[in-house]
Amino acid sequence: AFYAVYNLCFYYSSEIQHQYEDRHRDGAKVTVQSNDVAFAVHAFLLSLITFCQIGYYSTSRAAQHPHKVIGILMAIIVTVCLICLILVLVGEYQWLDFLYLLSYVKVTISLIKYVPQVILNYQRKSTVGWSIWNIILDFTGGVLSDLQLIGDCADFGDWSGITGNLAKFGLGFVSISFDIVFMVQHYVIYPGQHGEMLTTPLLQLPDEVEEEHVGRRTRRE
Repeated sequence: AFYAVYNLCFYYSSEIQHQYEDRHRDGAKVTVQSNDVAFAVHAFLLSLITFCQIGYYSTSRAAQHPHKVIGILMAIIVTVCLICLILVLVGEYQWLDFLYLLSYVKVTISLIKYVPQVILNYQRKSTVGWSIWNIILDFTGGVLSDLQLIGDCADFGDWSGITGNLAKFGLGFVSISFDIVFMVQHYVIYPGQHGEMLTTPLLQLPDEVEEEHVGRRTRRE
C-alpha cells in the first residue's frame, strides 16, 4: 500500500512533481513511470487477496499468527508514519518527505521478508517443495527495473533521478541480492534434491508439533 501511494502521487500529483523539481534542480524530471504505478497497484491488490485468503481459509487449528517481533515492528512503523504525517500537516516537512518515508518503509519490509525463507532453506538443508521459478522471475524483474531507472536517467541527462527515486533502485537491488542467495542455495549448496517427492509438510500445525514432542518424551522414558 505504501509503495502504491508513493508511485501514484509521484506520477499523478503536480504538487509532488514541483516539490521534486525544487528539491533537486529546475527541470528535473520524476523517474516514476506508468509501469511503476502498475507494478505497485498490482502488488497491493494481490497481497490484499492473499491476506483475505489467509483469513478465510484459516481455522482455529491452523490459524496463522504474526510473530510478536513483527507486531512490534508494525507498531513502530505506524507510529513513525503518523508522527511524520503530523509534521507535514503543521508545515514542518513537505509531502515529498512523507512519500519518501513511505518508500523507505517499503524497502525495509522487502529487506526483511526474504530472510525467513533463507533461514528455512538453511535449517532444512533443502529447497524441496519451494519453487525456484518465482525467484528467477523476481531476479529478472529486479534487473530490468534497475536497468530502466538507469536508462531513464541517461535519457534525461540527470543522474539525480536515481537518488530521487531511491526506493525503486533499492527494491531492485534487494531483490537481486536475495535472489542470488536463493539460486546459490538451490543450485549450488543443496543440489540434486529438486526431483525428490515431498512426503512431509514444510511447516507443522501446532497440534502436530505437540504430538511430536509427546512422542519423543515417551520414547525417552
